[in-house]
This record gives sequence, C-alpha cells and structure tokens, in this order.
Amino acid sequence: MISCENGLSPGDWATEELNARRFVACRMLWQLRNANKEAFREVGAPTDFAEFRIQCPADLTPSPVLKSVLRDELNHSTVVIGVDGMQGLPGFTDRSDAAGKDLPFYQVMQEVCRLVNQMEGPFVVACVAALQNVKSGLAGSPQARVFLELPRVTAVTRNKQPVLPGHRLKDLLIEDMGGHGRALECLLEALMEMPNAAATALVGAVMRQLRQKYPDAIQLEPEADLKELLRAAVSGRWISSRDTVGNLDPEKVELIRVKFKDGDPSQCLYRIDLPYIWLHLMLSLSKFSDDLQPWNLMDYHLFESEPTWQQWEEFNARFRVLRASAFEDGQVVDIADLHRGAVIQPDSLKSTKVINRHLQFAKSGHQLFSRSSCCGNPKARTNLPKGLGMHQCVVEMTNQSLTVTLTDKRVLVVNAAGAPAADAFLMLEEVGAGGNNHTISECLQCKKGESRLEVEIELDKACDKADILVLLLTTTKTVPHSGGQRLIFVSEAQYQEYFGFYAGRAFYQTRAAKP
Repeated sequence: MISCENGLSPGDWATEELNARRFVACRMLWQLRNANKEAFREVGAPTDFAEFRIQCPADLTPSPVLKSVLRDELNHSTVVIGVDGMQGLPGFTDRSDAAGKDLPFYQVMQEVCRLVNQMEGPFVVACVAALQNVKSGLAGSPQARVFLELPRVTAVTRNKQPVLPGHRLKDLLIEDMGGHGRALECLLEALMEMPNAAATALVGAVMRQLRQKYPDAIQLEPEADLKELLRAAVSGRWISSRDTVGNLDPEKVELIRVKFKDGDPSQCLYRIDLPYIWLHLMLSLSKFSDDLQPWNLMDYHLFESEPTWQQWEEFNARFRVLRASAFEDGQVVDIADLHRGAVIQPDSLKSTKVINRHLQFAKSGHQLFSRSSCCGNPKARTNLPKGLGMHQCVVEMTNQSLTVTLTDKRVLVVNAAGAPAADAFLMLEEVGAGGNNHTISECLQCKKGESRLEVEIELDKACDKADILVLLLTTTKTVPHSGGQRLIFVSEAQYQEYFGFYAGRAFYQTRAAKP
C-alpha cells in the first residue's frame, strides 16, 4: 500500500520527490518496514520518512524493489499495488486538463499504469483511491478498468478494536456520517476532544473539519442544483452516468456517494447516496434560503431529550411531504416509487399509479376521520361543523389557523391524539383505466415501542377498502398479511432503503423505544 498521506504526504516535487518512479519506489520500500524491521535497523535506515526519502537514490525505480522481494518468483507472481490519498498530489484538481499532464498526479498515474501494462512479470493489479472519481483524468484505453463502489464504513477501529468513545447519541452520529470514512475520522476527533458535548456542538466540530478537507463540497451554485440533488436522493431514481442533476455531475461532487445498479459501474446507472452530514453542511450555509429548511428534518437539538411518540409521528409525516417534493407536481408515479424501500401488499399495489402533488404539512387540533368517504370530518355520519363542507377541516399550517379542503390533495394532516383513525393522512388521486380516476386516502399509522399490532383493526379504524394503510414501526416485526387490502409496511429492517440519509433518525427512535 503506497500512501500519499498520514506522514507520507508528497514533498517538493523538484527537490524531494524528483520523479514519479522514485516517488512510487520510495513508498514501496517504506511500506516494507513493518515486515522487515530488523533488516531495516541493521542497515541504519531512518525511522522518519522524510530522512528515509533523502537516502533513496535519485534513480530508484519500482523494479529493483519488486525483484528484491519476489526474487525467483518474480515472473510467476501477482502483485496488488494500492495507492491511497492521490488527491494529495499536485495536479489532482487539474487532472482532466491538458496542463495537468505535466503535473505529479498525472505522472504518478502514468507510472502505476506502466507497472500494470509492462509485459515482464510480475502481473500487477493497481488500485488507486482519491476523494473524487479519477476516471476524468484518464485517457481512453482498451485496458480493463474497474471503478469500485466503496463499502459503507460503519465503525472506526485500530488493530481491529473500536476506538469511538461512548456518547448517548453515538449511533445516530455514526449513521449520519453516511458510511463516509473521512467523516467518521472527523467524528472520532470531535468525540476525543469533547466527550460530553451536545450533539449540536459535536456536529459543528465535524463540519469545520470537513470544510477544511473538502473545500469544494460547499461550492454548490445555484440553490436549484442543491434542490435537484436532494430530490434525486430522496426519490431514489436511477441516474445515467451521461446525465447531470441540475447542472451537476454527482460523480464529481465531493462527499457524495453513488450506488451503481447491481453494484456494476458498467451499467452506467446509479442512485445518489447522501450522508446526512453533507446535507447539514449545505443547510448551514447562509447563502441558501429558508425554502431548504424542511429538508433539515428532525435536527440535532431535538435529540437533547428523549424522543416522544409525537416526534415519531411528525418525523414520518414530514418525511412523506419530502417524498412528494422529490417528484414533479402532477407527475404520475407508481406507489412502489413513492414508497421505495417499503414492503408493499398486495403486489398489484406496487404498480398502482397516482398523481403526485406537492404537499404542505398541517396539524389538526381536533380528532378527524382519515378514510376517504369522510376524510377530514370529525364524525362519519353526522352534520358537518358550521361553515365547513365535506372533506374540509381547520388546521394549523405555517403558524396560521386555516380551513383546507383535503380533496385538493395539497395537504398532509397530523391528527389529534386519540383519534379513532390514522395518525396522519392525505388524499391522493389514483389513476384508473380509461381515465376513470378516483380519490383515495393514504393513512399513516405510526407505532412506537412494542405496542400491539393487529392489521385488521388498523385497517378497519383508518381506511375504506380502496385506501392505503402505511404502517411505520419503531420495532422489527414479521411483515403481517393484509388480507388483500392495501398495506405499506416499514419497520427497522426497511429503514435504510426507505428513509435513506434520514435513516439515523428512525434508528434512534427504535433504540429509544427499547427498554
């Protein structure tokens, strides 16, 4: 493993590194020290890399290093050469420009490719890593190149032992780093320096470090491009490698991960995987408007005290509003896309099409019915409240008391506590055959802890026959049978796919619900 960081950062190219072959060979020799400490000590090799590099001959190349290690097996061996941290080489940012070909990054890449292409043994496989995709700096070639999708890092270890200090919100913070190794390193440093700090302070420290390490990550302009990235991430839509999101190429945006279809980059289709910390970093910038604040779903200050069942309801309701905003207003959408990651019954519901509408979040101070036949009304078969028509109700929305008509399909309402109906609901236009569309209710029922679950009772309480029941649980349960009625089911096993970069918030609710 040849590193360009952790004490092995590139020195002055003209006076210290001299050339690409020597750059690679010096680090190959240095990497052998751990396995050959006695031999290095006997010849008086320096223990400081800068001093060690000075002693390396100016004409040193990788070939004698490989020969000294492999000896008689040279022509029958396979060597894997890893080059880590290539973003530290001068010329990395210019890698796709003509001028970049005369700079160290391109020259080191050429040397690595030379080792791969040489006819004489050993057979060399090269793996290079950098903060951004390096393929934009490589000329076209028939040579096989595999761009690996990095696994999500879920723990920070040294010598296989976990090193992250304990903290009440550690699991949430780890999840919010989105499997990004560098972000987890920043979290480790913050926890070491401030072990008892509030989550807001810890995240602030992590963001300061990330701004220094990834200065280009916060250069997104205009705001519309950021919105398009967020919409693409929440919708989970497949993006072609030939397309942009807004004006951006997500493969080149720092801190963003892309997940190729079937893990195969050759298919040229991927989804965007955003770490929540990246979202938090973007939303902390004053240049962006308040229009983006709804994306700051269940922010860190809410976790300074134990979560409540009301927070679980509101989290799911606000997430559903965001899901609607991830698609175009008026777009015909399959239920399977609108609720990607959930278990959906029966199978025919997956391909059921509805007309998506951008929604506003609202709360009711009164208990309301959620079933489509009387959605929004306080009772099923009584006179309507004075001044209100069918499917009309008074709600709190944008800090105002307003009368809304649910058949407009523009509002998601969180019900009052104890209602004999769903915890939250909205109305949808289902696309029927031959243009015979009809209105249904989507009813969200949020279960926290080990509360009793009987699907038949929940369906009877919340839905008419054509309506959709969305069950959102903070525990892992066996998927129940809906008896042919329409059910969307989300428990802990579905969080990662369903909530995406908000999954940490759902997992925290799960852990808080356990005794």
